[in-house]
Amino acid sequence: MMGLLVYHEVLLPRWHSAPPRSSASARRDVWMGIFVAQERAGFLHLHSAPELRHSMLSSRLDLTLKMSLSLMDRPTDLFVNGSALRTHDGSLSEFDFTIQSGEHEMRVNGSVAEGQLSGIVRTAGETLPLRLPVSDALLLGGGAGMTAIDVPLLHPGEILYVDSFDPTTMAVSKAKLTGVGEDTIALAGEYVHTFIVDASIGSIDSRAWLTADGEVVRAETPFGFSIQKMSPEEALAPVQAGASTNLIRSLAVRPAGKAPRRNTRLMKIRLSGVAEADLPPVSDLQRRSGDVFEVAASTLPESGADQTLPNQERADALASDVFVTADHEKIQELAQEIAGADPDPWRQAQHVYMWVYTSIEKTSVISVPNALEVLRTRQGDCNEHTILFTALTRALGIPTRIAIGLVWSDEMGIFGYHAWPEVFVGKWIAMDPTLGQPFADATHLKLLNGGIQEWTRLVPYIGRLEIEVLEVE
Repeated sequence: MMGLLVYHEVLLPRWHSAPPRSSASARRDVWMGIFVAQERAGFLHLHSAPELRHSMLSSRLDLTLKMSLSLMDRPTDLFVNGSALRTHDGSLSEFDFTIQSGEHEMRVNGSVAEGQLSGIVRTAGETLPLRLPVSDALLLGGGAGMTAIDVPLLHPGEILYVDSFDPTTMAVSKAKLTGVGEDTIALAGEYVHTFIVDASIGSIDSRAWLTADGEVVRAETPFGFSIQKMSPEEALAPVQAGASTNLIRSLAVRPAGKAPRRNTRLMKIRLSGVAEADLPPVSDLQRRSGDVFEVAASTLPESGADQTLPNQERADALASDVFVTADHEKIQELAQEIAGADPDPWRQAQHVYMWVYTSIEKTSVISVPNALEVLRTRQGDCNEHTILFTALTRALGIPTRIAIGLVWSDEMGIFGYHAWPEVFVGKWIAMDPTLGQPFADATHLKLLNGGIQEWTRLVPYIGRLEIEVLEVE
């Protein structure tokens, strides 16, 4: 879970400005260090130059990124290489980038024309089409950092709204950029006068410092990530993934009160530190009284229970996309093989649970999980287990949704951010093929439902949510 958020928080968001402050003739070569809690974790190199395409002056941006992080005390490297072509006004025209970490690799490329984004996702030896309706002035943003040197120079009080495409989630979002002030900062032993621009997309806020000629020299994003301009020699110096770059431990929630334990059937907790609107949802498994939540473990479905769901909810819980590839023939064939001749949806879900739990190696990775890629590598953490499980059960016609939240770890003594599936078989039942729980225990605190596009909604909780454990049964 934390590995995936790197894509969104380390360099999100940076968007290109509209005229007159952008120019396709601008040429820049920028090296920046990436820091986690003041500890250097990698570098970002961006090169921007004019390019004549179809008799029109455009701007080409090339990016190289490398980060070294620690996940569950395991050093993990992330590589991103990409390019984007933008028109004279900064609008995205073409893009092509690749994300690689360990055995996982994904390439996305495409173009934008006449209100349509047309692209291809290449992963696990498969080619998946991507089609999205977009605005005419679509900009490139998101975790890949493709436009990190092109945050618009806004003076205090100026506001700019833009639409941007994040290729790591295949989603288009609205961003608000605001000029908030000026500041003189120390940079490479010199004092530099800068303009400060805040960027907000949903609940995610970032801040950038720009020189008078519009060059970003520093940026900060949620929970301790930052980038800062430096020399190529400094940026390329070796880094070691240290304590500060252990994302799972540094972003976890350490509770007060009683000590929880794995496989508990009931947990009562008091939550604080977040706004009322951000408190977790209520359900049959998660009840609320003021700031106190009672979380229960899932139980067996009742025989003869009503299997119907509202039409839209059912459609959403059976949908296939470029991540949950439930309609792909490889997923369809494997799902049928796992289920065999058993016609009962709940038993089918149990068969899928056992196959995923026993077939996928438990290891922390940084990836944008796709069911086909997980099937190829046979490894991953909660994201990979959940995505593959969801694709397989949906392929069998079992409504399945992804829960995102926190779960207790006996090994680390913390609540860590986590994802797990819920299947509807007359009622919603939470299962956890990552932790080996056919019924998810009561230490699973759900914060939201949703696929990859929704996972950035965790940001309001990270570093803010406080938990006091009142009762454990």
